[in-house]
Amino acid sequence: MIARDFFLDGSELFRTLSDWQPNVIVCFIVDDLVINLRDQIPPEVPIVSTARVQQLSNTAVVLASAIEFYCQAHRLFDQLQVNEVWQFVFGGEPTGQSSQRQYREYAARHNVVYHSQWAPEPQTLVDLHKSVEVDPDVEFWLNQLPKPVGIFSQNTLAGCYLARTCELIGLKVPVDVAIIGSDGFQVATSTHPPVTSVLVPAPEIGLRAVDIAIEMLETGSGPCEPVIIEGLTILERASTGGGCRVDCDIDAALQFIGQHACEGVKVNDVVEQTQGVSRMTFHKRFLEVAGITPGAAIRERRMREARWLLSQTDVAPGTICGLCGYREYPHFYKVFRASEGVSPTQYRNLVK
Repeated sequence: MIARDFFLDGSELFRTLSDWQPNVIVCFIVDDLVINLRDQIPPEVPIVSTARVQQLSNTAVVLASAIEFYCQAHRLFDQLQVNEVWQFVFGGEPTGQSSQRQYREYAARHNVVYHSQWAPEPQTLVDLHKSVEVDPDVEFWLNQLPKPVGIFSQNTLAGCYLARTCELIGLKVPVDVAIIGSDGFQVATSTHPPVTSVLVPAPEIGLRAVDIAIEMLETGSGPCEPVIIEGLTILERASTGGGCRVDCDIDAALQFIGQHACEGVKVNDVVEQTQGVSRMTFHKRFLEVAGITPGAAIRERRMREARWLLSQTDVAPGTICGLCGYREYPHFYKVFRASEGVSPTQYRNLVK
């Protein structure tokens, strides 16, 4: 099996797939793009998406548990003693309606009051580093909520959007509005204050998606309902008053490294995002528990990713360098050779 990795959009995506003529596709794309993809490729080619999409023929879905997210969000908001808990949903059908329906069902089963607010997705959402357009309806909604209030969202970037909107309209986070988003590390930490976010079991989701893809290739059929993977955790940051731990949380550090090492994070990032102690204290405790230093753990996670990409894909070593969190190839080459005893190219020739 030859695996190819790509990050493309729109017509470029379809042209590339047409050239590759894949036997199966594992992707993280939603709604309209998946529908278009399904229309563009032969119906016998299975698709496995790790993002929520509507039910389509020969298309399987693998997701983190939304119920687990709701439970943990409510538990955290209960600790904060907020007056109300709201779900915030960006536009985009049918995903928005699906999220609201799921939460409505959860609220009914767990005897909690259902509150949900929908808003159209702002055009500035793609680049929140530039500016945020305050939607008058969102501003009115935020202002009339009983403070303190807790808001969570399953939409990527929505937590960041809410935090910046609150700042612009004079609401204090987390004093007035506590926020939990599903934003990734780089987005969640780019706001002030940093947004509490979801840490999904990405490796488990990816492995299960690949297993299902192989199963669909071999049997011609796959699961009709979304496959739910549990193991989600909420990574507390300042938007819910987090970041004040008094002890080392090595499990959180290891999970954070597993999720983000290949994004170029450093030991300081691990300390800032998961600990409430000094770097020196964390380093000592991490070494006692894990048997290696935090830096070595980050390096080993990157090397594990590099070994997999070299052995299972045709991605060029120069590209793998960036995918594993290294900015410059000479540095990646040096680290890989020190770890494996051979160069990346030699390793690929040995194992393929």
